[in-house]
Amino acid sequence: MGRKIKQQLATFMLFLLAIITFVAMLAGGFALLGKKEWARGILEFFLVPLLALFGGTTVLYLGQDLIDTIPEVIEPAPIESEIVQDLESIIPSMYGFDDKRYFVNNVIDGDTIKVEGNVSVRLLGINAPDAGECYYNEARIVLAELIGGERVELRKDTKTEDDFGRWLRYVYLPSDDLLEDDIFVNEYMLRNGYARTFIKPPNDRYRDYFVSARERALKQETGLWGACDDFIREHEQETEKRREAHEPPADPNCIIKGNISQKGAGKVYFLPTCGTYSSTKIDTRKGEQYFCTEEEAQAAGFKKSGNCK
Repeated sequence: MGRKIKQQLATFMLFLLAIITFVAMLAGGFALLGKKEWARGILEFFLVPLLALFGGTTVLYLGQDLIDTIPEVIEPAPIESEIVQDLESIIPSMYGFDDKRYFVNNVIDGDTIKVEGNVSVRLLGINAPDAGECYYNEARIVLAELIGGERVELRKDTKTEDDFGRWLRYVYLPSDDLLEDDIFVNEYMLRNGYARTFIKPPNDRYRDYFVSARERALKQETGLWGACDDFIREHEQETEKRREAHEPPADPNCIIKGNISQKGAGKVYFLPTCGTYSSTKIDTRKGEQYFCTEEEAQAAGFKKSGNCK
């Protein structure tokens, strides 16, 4: 619970800083206009109390670490609950993503959770082992330890539900430290070898980022990549299929190849005069495509290959 209180206090501090900055600028504006009495009044009746409130909130934020060390015989939970409710009522528009954070009630497996309201959420872009498969328990346990009983932010892509009515979301665990980044849970599971990639258009916003995380885990034999031979063989077979896959252009006048490399080059387009044009294959399942002009390729985020004449 202490983690949640620190996050609430940190958010409230940011809110106060925004107000303090506005009030200080307002007072400065009156001072520049020669209305010094107005400026003095603003400083005395608004800025000073706001600074005092900010200082008190800072003390509470820093003191939360001390509260966390108090023996369990002292029950701080009711006080913390009241603070959470007060802060949510003061700054509802700043409370989490889309004005809300969702409490994780249950972790079904390494890629599926249930949040408040009995809503099932499928983590986008990843595929953790199912029950009975290698590394199922490890993936489920680590996800439960990471976000079970926590409040998380849920972010959408293009398609928001699957065929089973589950929400499709990117999940973020907010940090309780202003100097630390939030944990991108989907990427975390891939990077630590608890899941494979499962990217289906149109929900492919983080395709390259997720593939990079998976490849790092695969190269280092992290998690399931060092323990599950079946998954390794399956990945090798899929990789071979992608190498063999090649689709001809739908329009014979549009033959510029837009290729997406998984080895760091990113999105690159090839003209017929490029040295590797004939050996470059196009697989639209990966987001690769043909272009009619270089301008079209560039507008889609592709850059010209360095081996083109």
